[in-house]
Amino acid sequence: MVYLFVLLLMIALTRAMPEGVGQVVRRANEVSLRPRIGVPRTIRAAFIAPAAMAFATFALGGFYAALTPGLLSQSLQQRNPATVGGLVALFFGIGAVAAAMSDRVGGRAAILASTLLLLIGLTLLVAAERTHSMQLLVIATFISGIAVARGFRCSLQIVNQIAPEAHRAELVSSYLLVCYTANSLPVIGVGLLSLAVAPPTAHLWFAALLALLALVACATGWKYVPAQSYRPA
Repeated sequence: MVYLFVLLLMIALTRAMPEGVGQVVRRANEVSLRPRIGVPRTIRAAFIAPAAMAFATFALGGFYAALTPGLLSQSLQQRNPATVGGLVALFFGIGAVAAAMSDRVGGRAAILASTLLLLIGLTLLVAAERTHSMQLLVIATFISGIAVARGFRCSLQIVNQIAPEAHRAELVSSYLLVCYTANSLPVIGVGLLSLAVAPPTAHLWFAALLALLALVACATGWKYVPAQSYRPA
């Protein structure tokens, strides 16, 4: 019920927002429902940075949503549902607050900051599991929530910045396809990998993959993303 209420509120707020396109379609027969997904050839290199950052951040979000209960029960011996729910709520709550408070999110500096936060969060997450430390896990959750929020916002802003006007919808759709693929497939992969190796080892490989993607985003972003920050429209 709470979710439905918030959803209705978001619909009302969205309707009150100014339209972002020049030509608004008013009649249903003028609307094309055919999906358009693609990245124009001229900006494919520039798209790597936001896509890699989005994949890393959403994969980390999927980890917290799906695998945190197993990590808490197996490595930290925390089986209280309130503890599990509280930690996941802390991750997404901190992320929501950080996203709302982020103002200047574009440019190379934003990608560098997001990469550093993500690397710190992943390191603390692995360390918490290895040392069986609840305190480290809470700190890792706090930092990772901020990293995911800033990584998502800065990567989406970059996509909006580099998108040609005529291809904005299909480019943003491609970006979101990357996001939600990352939210599901890596977690399934970690679960399958855990059948062959110990879960801490699978989680370590998962963290290494996300760290590599964040570094790829930072390196390519440094080359193709404008240096200056800007305020989102």
